[in-house]
Amino acid sequence: MIDLKATMSKAVTSLIGASILGAGGYLYATPWISINQFREAIQAKDLPGIERHVDFPSLRSSLKDQLKVKLSEEITRQSGGNALVNFGMGAFGYALAEPMINAAVDAYISPAGLKTLMAGRPPEGMGADSGPEVPQLPDTSSSDASVSMAYKTPNLFVVAASDSSNGQTVRFNFERRELVSWKLTSLTLP
Repeated sequence: MIDLKATMSKAVTSLIGASILGAGGYLYATPWISINQFREAIQAKDLPGIERHVDFPSLRSSLKDQLKVKLSEEITRQSGGNALVNFGMGAFGYALAEPMINAAVDAYISPAGLKTLMAGRPPEGMGADSGPEVPQLPDTSSSDASVSMAYKTPNLFVVAASDSSNGQTVRFNFERRELVSWKLTSLTLP
């Protein structure tokens, strides 16, 4: 005789197990889903779609910090390590360049800046409206380019775009927001 209670219990247990596995698989796949939505929004020039996937304040802060470090390194390199030159002219150059870095990052890394970039113009204050055409993103379909994606931590997912022709890699760092949402929070420049 078939034990209906045991059979139902096994069916419910199997259903719960399959549901947990399915939810876990979906949770694991969420960064790839978000990045695909972000890529499609960029290609469609869908500003609200792009905004859903970018944490603009974090991204601006990250870029400003990296550009200021690169500026300091360049000043030190240009001064030949001479502390007096580095302190005098280097400090003067840094004092002039820092506000320009801040203004450029604030103008470009904003919803309004993206909107004008997508229209093929530089953001306000960054050049004349009839200025040169804004460069497009690098073509990652090129044979010289490769893209890799991986979790670094459970809440950090990194997309690395490498160009073998010049050996440079840019890393796009996405952080988990809420349970299934991911946002671009920083870039790691070469």
